[in-house]
Amino acid sequence: MNIWDNIIDKPIGEYNEADLFSQIKLSNYVDLVKSEDKMSRWDCYSEHFNHRIELKCRGNHYDDLLIEKSKYDYMVGKAHDNLEIPMYICSTPKGIYCFNLLKIEPNWFVQKHNKTTQFKNTKKVDKLVGNMSIHDEHCHLYL
Repeated sequence: MNIWDNIIDKPIGEYNEADLFSQIKLSNYVDLVKSEDKMSRWDCYSEHFNHRIELKCRGNHYDDLLIEKSKYDYMVGKAHDNLEIPMYICSTPKGIYCFNLLKIEPNWFVQKHNKTTQFKNTKKVDKLVGNMSIHDEHCHLYL
């Protein structure tokens, strides 16, 4: 058990994005607001830190966390246009990991993934994705 398990009242490996949002709002981003558009390509924003944030939750722990190239490009481009800092925050059973996308360049490769996760479309398509190591000097662990 880790220290986050007591705040949301479930093991961190069982978090969904609403739990992760609540957790980081309680612990790091007190001014955090959700995106108004449920189909937005980012999940939340902190005006105090000027962070545009994408949230992901993984039920298994991985030392390399995956991000889609299109998501990365959108987040970095939108942040550049608005003079913001794009952040990617991902929970796994071992912790919450935060990446400043301006300081990390993932290793890109093509891999088969579901066309979309929002509508349970299980058709596999090629997607350009990248790995970001939790051991990177620019990855911060919230534990």
